[in-house]
Amino acid sequence: MKSSLHTFEAYFKRAFTPLIVMKVLQSKPRYIYEITQEINAISNNRFDITALYPVIYRLQEDGHVCIASEVTVKGRNRSYYALTDTGRIYLEQQMIVYEELITMVTQIFKK
Repeated sequence: MKSSLHTFEAYFKRAFTPLIVMKVLQSKPRYIYEITQEINAISNNRFDITALYPVIYRLQEDGHVCIASEVTVKGRNRSYYALTDTGRIYLEQQMIVYEELITMVTQIFKK
């Protein structure tokens, strides 16, 4: 199949990227590069996020993520992002929805 931004896999990844980012931030605040590295490590480099900043900004606008701290490392500013209390609640709710959807789709595929 020809690689495209319109494949099922691409849509699936775009849909789940915010939740995956939130899940990674659940354990501790992280900066952008650290978020990508953690996702790559967990997924064995199979879940690559090419545009993480727009996802983070959208999560910030929705009140799910905030900047926990900012530090300067080797002359570069580094923002550490963290889940807000609202983000934690939202993530818990969406994980339930995710489990229900996966169960439903699995049942359909088994028919």
